[in-house]
Amino acid sequence: MSCHFKTGTLLTSVLALALVGTAPAKGADSTKAKKPVHREHIPTTTGAQIPFKQNSAGSIAFSAPSAWQAKEKDDENMMVKLGGDIAGSGSGEMSISRHVGEGKTSAEDLKELINRFFLAKLPNHKIIQEKKIFFGSSRKIEGILEDAYLDVNGAPIFQRIIFFEDPDGKTAYTLNFISTRDKIATMTPVFNRILLSVNFKGASQSASYKSAAATKAVKKDTVSLNARYAPIAIDYPRGWKVEENTGDNPIAIEGKNAAGKTANISVHKGPMHPYWSIEDVANSLEKEHMTPHQAYHRVNRSPKTFGSGSAGGIQGIVQESTFKDDKSGAEIKQMTAYFNDDKNVYVLTMSSTDWKASDMHQAFHKILASLRLKDKQ
Repeated sequence: MSCHFKTGTLLTSVLALALVGTAPAKGADSTKAKKPVHREHIPTTTGAQIPFKQNSAGSIAFSAPSAWQAKEKDDENMMVKLGGDIAGSGSGEMSISRHVGEGKTSAEDLKELINRFFLAKLPNHKIIQEKKIFFGSSRKIEGILEDAYLDVNGAPIFQRIIFFEDPDGKTAYTLNFISTRDKIATMTPVFNRILLSVNFKGASQSASYKSAAATKAVKKDTVSLNARYAPIAIDYPRGWKVEENTGDNPIAIEGKNAAGKTANISVHKGPMHPYWSIEDVANSLEKEHMTPHQAYHRVNRSPKTFGSGSAGGIQGIVQESTFKDDKSGAEIKQMTAYFNDDKNVYVLTMSSTDWKASDMHQAFHKILASLRLKDKQ
């Protein structure tokens, strides 16, 4: 049986899209975080062994079924994609993608954002298992394994994604496995065998690879700002220029990413209408300041809880939009968060004409995750 479902482009686009850094989800997950973390070892495959051969993708070496053929990579983040039949008993597909954004990206951040911003929107997507694992030929690479069911072009699909980091914790990867749901029993041992063959080339087999939690000592790529003219504290990318002002624009930050592309971050404030909700404010400001722009388009909007420094988080609205610059005609991408305290409403925005959407998401949500209303600390 051949793989005729179009999972490659769809599901690896997921992984290319959502390089977003954010705070861990609140609720049930925060309760689990207090318990000792258990990590399973991937079980060794036993019984008849189909032929495997060595492969490599960037700095990663691994083995895969000899019968599998290279497939066209779907995006610049994907390093390798293989797939095919196994002696007529089942078909599957695997891909490895490297996710490099602005600053460090942890496996935990990557999982959170891929799930939230893409996978959750796929037809009938349902996570059936998530756990911490040790894998690789050293059995010391730490990862997060997530199994899910979904539908692709009407076909019931099984997907296994492993989120992990390189040994120095600076780059996050996804190892993505796909098969039809009726072949789970056949394909899972094959997927596990691939997992047990993974190794970072040149890395010592006795080395203990660092998890996201173990890399917190790495120098931060952000700087904290306690605003002088607003009760707000945020983290922003190291090396960016900050201006603080009195009036309704207390914070303005400008800088460039690794590719030399400029982005702007700003905070505006104004009195909060006593009878309006934050959604009323968002609607009013959008109508007055955004919709007049050429080709204005709201990509999405949803209520969110974000920030740090308070038990309940900050309740607000997060919106993504695009429009054309009134002078140059260039498309501007903009991320916006609306929130308020007892006296004022605040609008945090990040905009750029040249950044990739994935890098915008990552940088903006890292800022949101760091946000603090100082009078609520």
